[in-house]
Amino acid sequence: RLSTLVLKPSLGVVNSDVQIDRTLDMLPSIVKYYLFSLALLPTDAFNKYWHRVAYRAFRCAIATCFLTRWLLNGHMAILRYGEIQYGFPVEIVEGLGLALAFQLWVMMMRELERNGRVLHMLYDVMRRGFIWESSLRGMKRFFFTGISVILFQFFGIIESSAMGKIPCQVVRQQKDVNANLEALADEVCLPGIFLYLLTLPACWHIGIGVCWCARLLCNLHKHELVWYANVMAEILKIDKPQPQLMDQLNLAETRVTNRLRHASA
Repeated sequence: RLSTLVLKPSLGVVNSDVQIDRTLDMLPSIVKYYLFSLALLPTDAFNKYWHRVAYRAFRCAIATCFLTRWLLNGHMAILRYGEIQYGFPVEIVEGLGLALAFQLWVMMMRELERNGRVLHMLYDVMRRGFIWESSLRGMKRFFFTGISVILFQFFGIIESSAMGKIPCQVVRQQKDVNANLEALADEVCLPGIFLYLLTLPACWHIGIGVCWCARLLCNLHKHELVWYANVMAEILKIDKPQPQLMDQLNLAETRVTNRLRHASA
């Protein structure tokens, strides 16, 4: 079913132009809303100039959240190991996770813009009968997992703050502490906790969302490979030579190969 659907001339396998409006129309509504919440929809999806400006500002706000968390983690790591030297290096591990999530988010954002490889693949795969049921279930699981993690961390930070276990609070409770560290603790303690709680939902939502995007990309590549195998099997069953179909298949093979090489680079 997948292969015969694509080999109809009206679907234009050779045509490589991606129409963003048609691509977004083929996406399920819940996927579009989720991509919008991750700031991963193409900018050209918004027709009005001020909508595009507001959307770019939304992306800048997300990047600012990540930068703020990096700075806070750096300050807390200095306080934790600069003088008191206790506990597990939570800030360092979290900083590495933030860096990885931000890198994946920027990559997905670029690839989903006009002429991006992921947008091209979405356009082609959805015309070839991609079934969203499994990906939608996974998206819901990732979404509710993100909410659970955000609530767990939110109340955990409030509890740690109430018990005085935040690194800046521990430094302030010490008697023989370096004056510079004590001044740093006084400077970042309350604002740091406030900013940490403020940026917590955005960073975790983006971090877990890009994990779902990576899973979606795996499903898209898998669907393309299965489609190509089905097309090849059907063409080999045809007794009469079909040069036009072979030309289309060669072009499709080149595009699928390039996408896999780009994904593994």
